[in-house]
Parts: sequence; C-alpha cells; structure tokens
Amino acid sequence: TSGYDFAFLYENTAQDIDEADEAIITHEGVFSSQHNVSGYPLYNAPADLGKELKKIGFDTVSVATNHILDYGEQGLVNTCGFLRDELGLNPIGAYTSRADTTTPVIRNVNGIKIAYIAFTQSSNDNSLPEDSDAYLLLSRYESKISEMINFYTERNFLKNI
Repeated sequence: TSGYDFAFLYENTAQDIDEADEAIITHEGVFSSQHNVSGYPLYNAPADLGKELKKIGFDTVSVATNHILDYGEQGLVNTCGFLRDELGLNPIGAYTSRADTTTPVIRNVNGIKIAYIAFTQSSNDNSLPEDSDAYLLLSRYESKISEMINFYTERNFLKNI
C-alpha cells in the first residue's frame, strides 16, 4: 500500500548515472495509471519506477520497444505524457502526435548537441488505430527515419540550438 521501492536495483550504479553528463535508458513497457501494474506478456510499470529513474539522474528514455503498445494507443500516450510532463524526462521513439515527429529531442550537453532518434523493429503485432495521431517509429519506416535525420542536418536545425 505504500508503493514500490526500486532504489535497490540501482544501488551499485546510481552514483555513476547521477554524475553522467547525459544518461539514457530504454524502458521496456509502459507507464499507464489507467491500467493495473502488470508483467509478462503485457508490461505496465508503476509510476514509482519512473520516479526512481528521474531521481537517480536519467535524462532521456527510449520507449521505442516492442512493448510500448502493450496497452494500445492509450498506453503510449500515457507513457510519453508521464515521462515528459510529470517527470521532465525526454521520451524518444514514440510520440503523442505525428507533429511531434518533427520536433526533435535535442540535448545540449556541455556544448555538444545530441539529437535523438529511436525506433523499434516490432510492436508484437500490436498497432495504433489508423486514425490515431500517436506515432511509433518502426525500423521499417526508413523514409521517416531519413526524413528525421535530414530535418536535423539539412535544415541546420542543430546549429540553431
């Protein structure tokens, strides 16, 4: 009833993560308060895990995994919103709107600009509704990945950050 404690999982690495100039992690599942916490085959982590990731110093979270659609469109939207809006972390690889795919996650780390693109090979045969504004970047979307890379480079976007 008092929540989950994930600190012990990171006790040997938390200091290194905290001291890193940039720390990125892949989250294999969703964070969705609208669904029960669950494990295999559908992964929904408790918010306490996300809070622990923020606490120990992660900056960016790749959510482009085969489990981001375990709870459908709502799971993806909840995950990105929780990480971005509630925790101030940068989710990459899945987007709450297609317009967000043209708004790159770029971090300026000690004067070095890092642009993130993350994608997954599959979504375990789960898919977004055809009319969904949410977007999951899959490796087979080569033209979209190229478009994103070109957006970052050809338009000199990185020079203006």
